[in-house]
Amino acid sequence: MKKLLLLSLSLFLAIFTTRAADKEEGPVTWHVQVQPVSGDTYKLVINAKMKDGFHIWALEAGGDGSLINTEISLEQFDIHWVDVDWRLSKKPKTETYDYIDGAVNYFDKQVQFSRNFTGAKGNVIKGTITYQSCNESMCFPPEDVPFEVTIK
Repeated sequence: MKKLLLLSLSLFLAIFTTRAADKEEGPVTWHVQVQPVSGDTYKLVINAKMKDGFHIWALEAGGDGSLINTEISLEQFDIHWVDVDWRLSKKPKTETYDYIDGAVNYFDKQVQFSRNFTGAKGNVIKGTITYQSCNESMCFPPEDVPFEVTIK
């Protein structure tokens, strides 16, 4: 019985891990790029696109503290931020649920996070996007999406 349980758990993890690693087939796809603004000023642009029926929590998810905020963390590199905070392409939706204390904030369909900076061509920006995707019936475990872009 113990071997059957371990085999079932191993099979589940193998299927889930394969699905989670295939970002094109998952509920959220991410695209990161650097766009020139003017002179040595650039914009770091991070696009998230959710499949129908899915959402990700906002940078400030709200609620009772049990939700996973979307977080963009960057490694130390040689740029200077022009913008203090991330700009959003739209405001998050806000709702209340019976099973979570307080209002929650989320994005569905798509959202863009952007932030202006100054830097030199050839510099590399590395970071990680941490997020949690959910639908009406469940939330997936949080995921980390590493990225690396070069200023061109």
